[in-house]
Amino acid sequence: MNTADRREAGTIAREGADNASARPEDTGDLAATSKTGAPERTGPVPRSLQRGTVDISVAIMTHPERLAEAEALAAAHPELAATVVVDPDPGRPGNVACAAAAWKARRPGATHHLVLQDDCRLSKRFVDTVLDLVERYPQQALSLFTYWATGTAAALRTAAAAGCRVAEVRESYFPTVAAVLPAHLADGFGEFFDAYAAELPEADDVAMGAFLYWRGVKRLAVVPTPVEHTGTESLTGNGYQGDRESVCFEDDAEAAGLSWDAAEPDAISGMDPTRAGQEHGYRAERNLPTRFFVAPWTHRHGPKAFTALGAATAETDQAAAVAAFLEAEPAASPLLLSSLWLAGYAFGADLVATPVRTYAPEGPRTPNRLPVDPAAVSDLLDAPVLAQCARAAAKGLGAFDPALSGLGSGSEGTGVGEAVDAVGPLSATGGAGTAVANAADADDPALRAASVPVADLPGGAVAIPSSTGHRLAHRSALARTAEPTPARADRIAALADFYRAAALAGAAHGRRD
Repeated sequence: MNTADRREAGTIAREGADNASARPEDTGDLAATSKTGAPERTGPVPRSLQRGTVDISVAIMTHPERLAEAEALAAAHPELAATVVVDPDPGRPGNVACAAAAWKARRPGATHHLVLQDDCRLSKRFVDTVLDLVERYPQQALSLFTYWATGTAAALRTAAAAGCRVAEVRESYFPTVAAVLPAHLADGFGEFFDAYAAELPEADDVAMGAFLYWRGVKRLAVVPTPVEHTGTESLTGNGYQGDRESVCFEDDAEAAGLSWDAAEPDAISGMDPTRAGQEHGYRAERNLPTRFFVAPWTHRHGPKAFTALGAATAETDQAAAVAAFLEAEPAASPLLLSSLWLAGYAFGADLVATPVRTYAPEGPRTPNRLPVDPAAVSDLLDAPVLAQCARAAAKGLGAFDPALSGLGSGSEGTGVGEAVDAVGPLSATGGAGTAVANAADADDPALRAASVPVADLPGGAVAIPSSTGHRLAHRSALARTAEPTPARADRIAALADFYRAAALAGAAHGRRD
């Protein structure tokens, strides 16, 4: 697509916003969502995102090069009457300009506005889940998708253990793959962008996080998520995270038995597989913020997490568990396995030893200590949502090690994780050579750095940009592969069982305190 085409496509959002004001609100008539030559849909279309006093308009944000995906998503869900908003400034790095245009596309009269990115898949219960959530938290910023490896995902796992579907977002950014804002905040973000466009970060989630912090808005996430992320390519430099799938997608696990209350844990545990060459597993404890955008959590990775838990023998137990797994899967990465075990162990210990406050919308916090009985912990881990959370984490972590999860060329050869182990901790200048991974990637902003250490892996070169520190930029090595195979499913199940066993071991430790 040439520059002229991109500029023409970029006018769609502005024209669409003008058209939105003329759209009939009483009949539900759906005006054309774009001006790309595609057939225009007209006539009465029921808006499904309406209930009582809640009326949610919908926009799908996209880049000119991904317009087809956005239009396909809109066509698959005509009941949403979604407006497709194309980036008005596609030459600008990142997607914040497109996001601002999408939030400005709120239908007049709508009480809330929902923005979807073009690489979303909606659950079968999407409409009911969104309406239930908005009815209970009408004034909050609501994220409908959470990446499995985030602190928010860790908080949601604990929330599910406490019988809740909601937890506060733990990152300074706000997840914007799919999000809902009340009308005044949706409009406000557009005004925020107009006022500070030159100063805002390139990524919309970071810019939105700054806006919501500035406005003092509570930011909430939900589990299971009614949205799944479907793409690997990223316009904002997140391709190094692979598929970036949900902590627990709603179609994969029913939320039976979970309430719409929110949970507020004092400790969370999870995995950050982008810490190349370092321990990915961690446990974090809540503390007080000290200055703007300093997360109110103290993170401890590796042995420090065990020390904080007072688990003197945990490292020995971890080494034995990893060694036993490696007997069956010798090509697996010891580092990734130890990370998964640490995260599971800390989660289990906190289930029985760390209080979690729960609260109804706008209600008081209620202390809620999780079960201490061994059978109760086992049953809790086997409940649909937590079991799927374990599978999602196993699949996601395994994606960094094709030899382990079957996401790459199979169980033969060296996996990505082992290559990362070999690279070791990286400084800003790296220590594994300097190059650009592939000629085709030369224009990729994520690979445009002063020095780029490179590790050769089975699926292609993996570059670790100096500009992203320890992050692993893996385009070709971790690309989506063919349909899942039985062997791949078995490996993911084995990893999930490994995480579950670690959680039970952690719960046993917690009961001794």
